[in-house]
Amino acid sequence: HMLMLGGSIRVAPYATFGSPELAGATLDALQDRTAALMANHGAIAYGHDLDAALKHALLLEWACDVYWHAQAIGGPRTLDAAQREAVVEAAVTRGYGSTQERRT
Repeated sequence: HMLMLGGSIRVAPYATFGSPELAGATLDALQDRTAALMANHGAIAYGHDLDAALKHALLLEWACDVYWHAQAIGGPRTLDAAQREAVVEAAVTRGYGSTQERRT
């Protein structure tokens, strides 16, 4: 699921709303991503159209909920870089998460 967002969720550091600093920090957090969090402000997501942006926003909300629940039971068990790379490779190779028919 996180592949749809471009990888791990980044958090832009706090800056005053409407400021160039917040805009820059948010753009940095969104680099190669489709969603991010803005510290003390909330979430931001985008897509090629409104439906895609909404899907990314809902996926971000789901990921935050999963993380919050994991924190409540001692924290998430994160994967190391090699494990994350293996997951990405397997997901791409197997078409995991795709709604398209698998070609053989």
